[in-house]
Amino acid sequence: MVATPRPVEVIDMIMRGRDVFALMPTGGGKSLCYQLPAWCCPGLAIIISPLISLMEDQVRSMTQIGVDAVFLNSSQSTTEKNIILSRLDSTKCHGGVKLLYITPETLHWNNHVYDIVSSLYKKKLISMFVVDEAHCVSDW
Repeated sequence: MVATPRPVEVIDMIMRGRDVFALMPTGGGKSLCYQLPAWCCPGLAIIISPLISLMEDQVRSMTQIGVDAVFLNSSQSTTEKNIILSRLDSTKCHGGVKLLYITPETLHWNNHVYDIVSSLYKKKLISMFVVDEAHCVSDW
């Protein structure tokens, strides 16, 4: 990996199935690095992010361009979460949700979410795991 990768280099490595760690500045194209491969690859990408407002912005942007994206976090009602979990449970290899943004605590503390993610994994429907804002890994 290059010291300061360009998005095209990161995307190329992801599309070739490589594990990637990309340290890039704000506005450097990090989101594009996982959004484009997620849209192209079968299944869905799970993006773990501690920033609720960023998740909401990303989902809004993706939805506006026709990419099916959802988020799960503490700001949602149980009804909203259940609707999203149902959509995730019915995701197919080539159809349905492409990007799932989720906070670390939602994944860790919600058994139903954990079960759905495990089920998607067992069905080989997860194209990639992304940790956005890597500092949340040490806290998590």
